[in-house]
Amino acid sequence: MAGKSRTVSLAIALVLATFNTGSTWALSDISESGTLRRWKETAKATAAGTKLVTLLEDTDRRIKHNSTDKKAYYTRGYLYGIIGCTSSAIHDLSRAIEIDPYYSDAYTERGICFMDYKLYKKALADLDRAVELNNWSGDARFARARLYLSMNSLYKAEHDLRALANGGAKFKPALPGELPADYYNATHYYLGQVYERLGRRHDAVREYRAFSRASRKLAAGYLHRYSEKPDDTKSRVEKLGYRL
Repeated sequence: MAGKSRTVSLAIALVLATFNTGSTWALSDISESGTLRRWKETAKATAAGTKLVTLLEDTDRRIKHNSTDKKAYYTRGYLYGIIGCTSSAIHDLSRAIEIDPYYSDAYTERGICFMDYKLYKKALADLDRAVELNNWSGDARFARARLYLSMNSLYKAEHDLRALANGGAKFKPALPGELPADYYNATHYYLGQVYERLGRRHDAVREYRAFSRASRKLAAGYLHRYSEKPDDTKSRVEKLGYRL
């Protein structure tokens, strides 16, 4: 994720501090129980945060009444990932996959959780499965491209990013008020990174410029999870000996 920890890029644009803590499931990790409590206390100070607390509590009730509600497990796991409780997120997402082995979105999110733990082989297995199940999932391909960058598999990253740049992929935010991962058109930025690392300066500059032209202004009041807006494009282009 462009070198940032997930808890930084996942912040609610409205109140960044709301999402710098954590969560639980029933809780296997006792530290996550405290993190969840602190997050709820902070989140309830904002209207947006209160909605997410309500959503989390609703998923708890749904799971209590129906232990095979895959959507509830997925949503709670997704929320746990946003809050920062990765082990609890993996638990719930694994349960969703156990209920439905063809649940592409759950594989995508669990793969990203494994990325947070730097368990790249497990992450790749999940993201490969997600793309296999839904070839048009922009979220799965975008996550896999960033994973390939972390693994220094640059040509594979280029392949996924080019597929996204060519259009047709679908990005699907999971939460109310969440921006889609491609909101800022960061595909071009990551292609620029690929070409910069491959020593293809002209191609890198072309992609960085394309990102600069296409990227939107920072949107306030929305949940920024994977829709980060890289801010070092100008310095990268100048380092390559060009002007943005």
